[in-house]
Amino acid sequence: MRLRFSYRQLCVCATLGLFLCSFIAIRCLADTADQIFANMDYMLGSEYGSQKITLVNGKYAEPRVRYVTYSGHYVYGDFNDDGVQDAAVILIDSGGGSATWYDLVFLIKKGDKFVHKKSVYLGDRVEINSLMEKDGKVIVNMFIRDEENWAYGMMKQVKNVYEYAEPMAWGPR
Repeated sequence: MRLRFSYRQLCVCATLGLFLCSFIAIRCLADTADQIFANMDYMLGSEYGSQKITLVNGKYAEPRVRYVTYSGHYVYGDFNDDGVQDAAVILIDSGGGSATWYDLVFLIKKGDKFVHKKSVYLGDRVEINSLMEKDGKVIVNMFIRDEENWAYGMMKQVKNVYEYAEPMAWGPR
């Protein structure tokens, strides 16, 4: 018995095959990025006191002191104009209470590794919708607390633009 396929059937099969292959490739790249960002060193704090932490599977915990998690939000871009793709990720920091501080973390590529070079505070209890890179800047689409109606739990949507300028004086070099 010989199978016969029309040209149209072959085109549909080939298109579905290409779609499936690209979906798998994109998912593998995303899984790899999540593995990298969820298992690396970060510097948290300020010029008055900082702490190096290492995330393991996206989490760091000092019970009753500090909990830090990788949010799963990241974007690639050349943030320091050296022609190499860097990354920006969102970390969530909590002291175990109800406050959760969100930071946009710039990771600059040094050799084959990313190094945390700068953090930008995004706010307390924000809701991240998306991250985008445009012209070496990071656009964060998020909901923040509405200062005029914060007692009622009101939120407002903002799109803020952040850029990597100078590395943290107190962080890694």
